[in-house]
Amino acid sequence: MLRQLALAHEQRYRHFSVPGDLSIAITASKDALRLLSEDHSDYLSALCCLAQCIRTRFVCFGKGRDLQQAASIAQQCLERCPAGHPERADALENFVATLYAKHQVLKDLEDLDTILVMQEAILDLRPPGHVLRSQTLLDLSDTLLARFDAKGERDDLDTAISLLKARLNGNSSGGDSAVPLTQDYCEALYKRYNRFRDVEDLDLYISIRETLLEHFSRSSPSHLQHLRMLTSATHIRADKVQDVTSYTRAIELYEGLLQILPEDHQSRARLLADFGDALERYVKFFPDATDRENQIVRLREEVLALTPSDAPEYPSNIGVLAASLDLRAESQSNASDRDRAIALYRQALSFHPTNNDLRAECVIELANCLRRRYVEAGQREDLIEALGLFNDVASAPDLETDTRISLFIGLSGATLIRFRDIQFPTTAECDSLVASGEGALAICPESHPERAGVCAMFAEVLQNKFTLSWEPNYLDRAIPLYREAVVKFSPDDISNFVPCTLKLADALKVLYLLYYQLEVLHECIELLERMMQRVSERDRQRAQVLCGLSEALRLRYKHEGREDDVHSAIALARQALDSPARRNTDDRANALAAMGKALHARYRLLRNLQDLDGCTTYHEEVLELRGAHDPFRSEAIGDLGVVLMDRYSATGDTDDINRAIGLQRQAARTCPRTHPAYTQYLGNLIDLLFTRNRSSGDPGDLEEALVHSQTALSLRSQDRIEHLLQLSKHLSGLTMRYAQTSDPRDLEQMLRVRDKILEFDTKGRLSFSVDLLKKNAITLAGENTSSKEDTRLSRDKEGLEMYTSVEDRVHLLIITADTNAHRFKESMDLDAFNKAQETFREVLSMVPRGHEHHLLALGSLSDLLTSRFRQTQNLEYLDAAISYTETAVETTHPHTRAHSMEKSQLSRLLSLRYWGRTDPEGLEGLRLAIEHSKEVASTLETPLYVRFHAALYWAAIAAYHRFNDDSALDGYRRAFELLPQLAWLGSDTRASLHAIQQSTGVPADAATYALIKGHVEEAAEFLEAGRSIIWTQATRLRTPLGDVEFVAPDLAKRLKYLSRSLEGSTLPPISPSSPTSLTTVLQPNDTTIRTSWQLRQEWLSTIESIRHLPGFEHFLDKKPFQTLSSVAREGPVVLLIAHERLSVALILPEEGAEPVCIPLKTDVEKLKALHGTLKIVANSRGAKNPEQIDEDGEIESELERDGLRAGRVKRAVKTQSGATILSALWTDVVEPVVQFLTNMKRPTLADRKRLWWCTVGQFVFMPVHAAGNYETKEPISVSDFFISSYVPTLDALLEARKRPIPATTTVLAAIQPNAGKPWSTLPNTRAELREVKNIVPAEHLLHLSPTGNDPQGEEDGLYTTPSTILDLLASASVLHLACHGDQLPSNPLQSGFIMRDGERLTVEMLMKTTLKESCVALLSACHTAGNDPDRPDEAINLASVMLFVGFRSVGATMWPMGDPDGPVITRAVYKALFEDAGGDLRKFCLATALDGIVRQLRGKIPSERWATFIHIGA
Repeated sequence: MLRQLALAHEQRYRHFSVPGDLSIAITASKDALRLLSEDHSDYLSALCCLAQCIRTRFVCFGKGRDLQQAASIAQQCLERCPAGHPERADALENFVATLYAKHQVLKDLEDLDTILVMQEAILDLRPPGHVLRSQTLLDLSDTLLARFDAKGERDDLDTAISLLKARLNGNSSGGDSAVPLTQDYCEALYKRYNRFRDVEDLDLYISIRETLLEHFSRSSPSHLQHLRMLTSATHIRADKVQDVTSYTRAIELYEGLLQILPEDHQSRARLLADFGDALERYVKFFPDATDRENQIVRLREEVLALTPSDAPEYPSNIGVLAASLDLRAESQSNASDRDRAIALYRQALSFHPTNNDLRAECVIELANCLRRRYVEAGQREDLIEALGLFNDVASAPDLETDTRISLFIGLSGATLIRFRDIQFPTTAECDSLVASGEGALAICPESHPERAGVCAMFAEVLQNKFTLSWEPNYLDRAIPLYREAVVKFSPDDISNFVPCTLKLADALKVLYLLYYQLEVLHECIELLERMMQRVSERDRQRAQVLCGLSEALRLRYKHEGREDDVHSAIALARQALDSPARRNTDDRANALAAMGKALHARYRLLRNLQDLDGCTTYHEEVLELRGAHDPFRSEAIGDLGVVLMDRYSATGDTDDINRAIGLQRQAARTCPRTHPAYTQYLGNLIDLLFTRNRSSGDPGDLEEALVHSQTALSLRSQDRIEHLLQLSKHLSGLTMRYAQTSDPRDLEQMLRVRDKILEFDTKGRLSFSVDLLKKNAITLAGENTSSKEDTRLSRDKEGLEMYTSVEDRVHLLIITADTNAHRFKESMDLDAFNKAQETFREVLSMVPRGHEHHLLALGSLSDLLTSRFRQTQNLEYLDAAISYTETAVETTHPHTRAHSMEKSQLSRLLSLRYWGRTDPEGLEGLRLAIEHSKEVASTLETPLYVRFHAALYWAAIAAYHRFNDDSALDGYRRAFELLPQLAWLGSDTRASLHAIQQSTGVPADAATYALIKGHVEEAAEFLEAGRSIIWTQATRLRTPLGDVEFVAPDLAKRLKYLSRSLEGSTLPPISPSSPTSLTTVLQPNDTTIRTSWQLRQEWLSTIESIRHLPGFEHFLDKKPFQTLSSVAREGPVVLLIAHERLSVALILPEEGAEPVCIPLKTDVEKLKALHGTLKIVANSRGAKNPEQIDEDGEIESELERDGLRAGRVKRAVKTQSGATILSALWTDVVEPVVQFLTNMKRPTLADRKRLWWCTVGQFVFMPVHAAGNYETKEPISVSDFFISSYVPTLDALLEARKRPIPATTTVLAAIQPNAGKPWSTLPNTRAELREVKNIVPAEHLLHLSPTGNDPQGEEDGLYTTPSTILDLLASASVLHLACHGDQLPSNPLQSGFIMRDGERLTVEMLMKTTLKESCVALLSACHTAGNDPDRPDEAINLASVMLFVGFRSVGATMWPMGDPDGPVITRAVYKALFEDAGGDLRKFCLATALDGIVRQLRGKIPSERWATFIHIGA
């Protein structure tokens, strides 16, 4: 009775919290136990009852004593019920309840693991049919779901769902009793869908919901609830799969739901809004669904009517109604709807405060609506206002990603319209738009719903840039983006899919017109034909598809002459004209233009005047439809002018051509010169005047045409293809006038213009159009181009009629040969080799010796034969390759680039032929190879990167073959003379950058050879010169020119100009009307060579002038050892060199002392193996330690697990301890250095000197600062003798020491505990910030929060953004960053620290900041001093960069650091600064502080945790 009384009171307390019940329950339970003997049958039940009551008290009041007591009693119960005991399941259940109560408070995941084991045991004790099995299955599944919520492991969720399914299947009673079971199963499925987005889960969820719905009558509240859930899930599925069937089903459910939903139901507005969303998606598949569009508007209006005007969602609902009206206006061409939409957007804006994302979205929608009204009505004010609104949003700070994406799409669309209709763009404007597109694409992942829209708009932007620059790479980038957008837009989404496909088709047409590649046109036609099958008869977009296909077929007719194509083009255009769909003026004008062009094509085929009259009529109507401000009016006038010219030619009626000229003149007079159409009007007018001059001979037409041509050339120079066409027209006019007047001034101008045309660069792409213009230019300028090859080519039918000259055929032959050569190199296919060789030889037979294609064929043949030699080792192939290269050398002029390039290749082939030989013939061949490389390295006209590699080749041949002279050292010296020039940003080219990247290891190679030869000081110079220059260039952080500009700006400007000229950079633009400028460039070769020589002498003279400036004595030159040796003034400096030939320590013991070279007991392979082991150990996060460091520097419980600050680093399995690695480093590397410097005499800790390590090669990955034997009876390590620091280069240390130490200490501390996915959380960074704030006096601390009064926000990382830190950085002398670090060796400027929402504080951002007060940087992040294994000497790490940009002293990590270690290190550093040094940075040494705390950590945590912390700098 007492036990039952206790349970009753306990239950009443749990349900009603009646005071005193819980105490009565516990007392009654204890009384019951006292009355029962331990062997009584009810004793166990009473014991369980007591545990339950005490557990309830713990849950209510949270006293740990109660939990311990409940757990103890539950354990007793379990011990009394061994395996086989009838009440063991109950005892287990009691224990589980206690553990679960503990977990609810402490959140210990190990408790969940234990609970699961016990629940599985309970389940085994309750077989199928057991009355409590169903409840046990539910409990087990609940626990699995809880663990899934905590850990996110899918196996837990899958198992839970399986258990719930088994529970449901085991329900024998069925009927309504199965409803709760089904509900549980359903909710778990939905949880899995939400997490993993598997549509199968959603489908099953929907199916079950439909089944559940059958259990309830329509009048039941449960029926309404389940119907809402089913409708919502079906809508979600429709949005996920984007198909008509799913949306149709969702709409049916919404309609059914609204029928039974009471009018005053609180959720009615929300359901109406969701219903409207579903309908909007639906009408995208059926653009002619007028009824549905009207229904959407009614729904939106009802939602707005149901929403109180003071409700927070009211402005959003206004915007949604506006969007629906805008959609209907677009579909039904209803201007009043759009006007109303604009008014509603303006109303919505009045509710949104400034600097609000919702306001930004509303502004974007308003701007888009104004843009669309401009397109429909042509009111320029709308477009101008839209652009202003877009720019207002763009100027707002910290926009959300989705807002930035929407902004890009809207602003780009409006800007492109402005470019087209109002103001022709500048190159800078186009480049800015391209950069915006790149940024939008970068923040819009492939899974983003707006990815297709961004791709489509960015493709338009790129295509626009292409039309301006005629650089094929922009079109090449645009077409794949169009393709991606077409793939991502659902084919059923007609409103987006069709326009994007049409744009892709247009881009393919442009590509065809550039290169006349028929397969591109075929693809375009197939694309449009497929579109015809998708677009309904009543869809207004069908007319656009018809017009596009008509145009494509007309182009194919012009290419292939197939008569059926032109007839099909006419038929399609006629269908477009007769389309029953609603159309606007633009649609009709496009259809009329397509019809006119198709009829004009048929006229030129059949010469039927009726076709000509018909197409004239159509183009006349087009012109009427294209108003004065229509962007396509110029095209309409041009099309009509072409037709009128043809009719004039056919009939002789001068009225036609006079009218055409009059139209063009009128258009040009009324059009602003800055308007994009102006040059088109001029171009059409020039053509017409030329035509009339040829017919009438009126010189006035020719003069007028040339005046207009000169004007056109002065406009739109950025539009390269338009400029080229205008040059060609101008040349035609000059030629016509020269033929009439024989004025020699015209001939001079003709030659200048011709050469400008020939200079036109197709950016690496073969264009038959450009080749034809160039060929035409040569012909017009009076040069005879007919030749035997041309005559033969005219009879060659290969490739249809595309070959207009020998040049075209040579181009194709070279492409064919290159393709076969590539195939041979990839697959070693002998047939491909033979075909390539035969084709290259044919090219040699077609072009004269010395021609660029002749040289190209010689070089390609040499490469091909060399590859064949490498495959077969047959010297005949190599000898043939050498012969071809010798021929190329003979055919090029000495002291030219081409000559040097061929000599460089010959040097390589000769070294390959004779490598390793010591006989007289072999040595002679090798010496000849060296001589060739020497000549190349000394030829001033040769690109720097070629000279640099020639010097390296020269050194490599001599070094390997151990020539007794100093030839190898001379080669390295020459290479290091060139390296500063090559790496200097003023002479930056892609080839030079590539050479820098390929020169990894050169400093070590040169230093090693110098050491072998006994030149120790020169070895140090090589190391410093090579590493410092490459390090600087790789990050693009600084250029020596910046310092020169500050001291002598005129010299800097002159040097930059001369360097670019020598490197072959583009000369300043040359005006066709300037006789002297063009003539100067086009001198004979000998003059050009002399000019290059003169430029070089000026360049060297300028270098010498700079070197006479104070502080620039070694400008673009390696520093002598005497300058570098001062680096050992404050302590020894040790350069560790790992090379295949030797591994040594180059020691600078003290300033002025001779450098000493000490051999080490290791080699590159050993170090690589050690590095591999180190990576495993370092990334293991340490083995589980029973003791960890806690916040007080003592012991941390096992519950506080260490994390990593590398974010995405996976834990490795640790197979070896860090101590083993450190011991190996001590024995093989560090001990010999310490032995030399100290004779192993240990100083006191206070008397230790500083020691700087400068590591090379594989040593950059080694923690030499931590080397030591720690597992011996008397541990010994480098820190017993020295305080270690690292430095990337000696010069970096010298520069760091020059920087002044601030008199005041100001600390800027920033943390980011949660940067978002994919970065792991860093909870201990909060403790780290608290340590800083506890130690640093308030007056020395900078706050990230604007007011300085939001410590919680600072702890949460809310203000840790790049902009905030950069704003405060200039005022900070100490920078403390506790966050994730991300090292990007391939793009070092984007390496950085991860801030709020994953934003990066990049190296590039830091470089733009002036750091006058910076002194100390403590980088409490992972890998901040890590290096790239592929380029150990060149990779830039975050710590070295911080040193380079202005900090004197940097604390960093070599590999992932443990998250709990951050607060410990922080506490020690700031105590040393503010307690020991009194806050005076002049008395503070970061290296000493780090050394002290690391020494304390030894023995408390694994070595891989404390050894990661290093110091860099002064």
